[in-house]
Amino acid sequence: LIPTMYELSGQRLNEYNDYKSFTEFQISLEQQNNDIYELDSIEVDYLVDLADNSSGTAKTAARGILEYAYDYHYCDCLPASDEELKSSEVSFDKPAHDYGLEIEAKPNPADVWVAFNFKIPNYVQEAIIEISDVNGRIIYSIDIHKSVGQKIWDTRVIEPGLYFYTLKAGNFSKSDKLIIK
Repeated sequence: LIPTMYELSGQRLNEYNDYKSFTEFQISLEQQNNDIYELDSIEVDYLVDLADNSSGTAKTAARGILEYAYDYHYCDCLPASDEELKSSEVSFDKPAHDYGLEIEAKPNPADVWVAFNFKIPNYVQEAIIEISDVNGRIIYSIDIHKSVGQKIWDTRVIEPGLYFYTLKAGNFSKSDKLIIK
C-alpha cells in the first residue's frame, strides 16, 4: 500500500523494501525473545548483505548492529593518494567543496529545530544527511533528492548535547558539529 500511495519507484522503492525487510527482521527477533548478540550465521549474513548492498536506513541500521555487536568495521572515507598521506596538510573538506558539496546547519546551537542548507553536485542523483551522537551512532537520517535546498529537523525529540551531521553524496562527505540546547 505505501509504495503505491507515495508512488515509490527505483531507488526509493528499493530503500523502502530494504527498510520493510529489516523491520520484519527486528519483529522476528523480538517475537523469539532474541537480541542482537544472539544472531545465527544466517541472520548475520542477512545483515552483512544489507550493510553491503542496500542504502538508506536499513543499511545504516545493519552496519550499526554489525559494528556494535560483531566487530565489523565500515568506513565511508575519502580515498587519499600516497602523496596526500605524506603531506602534513591533508584537507578532506577541500575535495568535497571543490566538487560542489556544501552543508550548513542554522541555527547552531539549535533549540527547537535546525535547518540544513545543502548543495550537492548536479551529477549526483541522491544524497543523505546523517545525524550521529558522540559515540558515532546514527540517530536520524534525511534523504535528499535534489541538488540544492533545505531540510528542517525537529530537535525537540532528542536530548540536549553535541551531535555531528554529515552530508553524503556519491564518494564524498562533509561533516560538522551541531549543538542541541
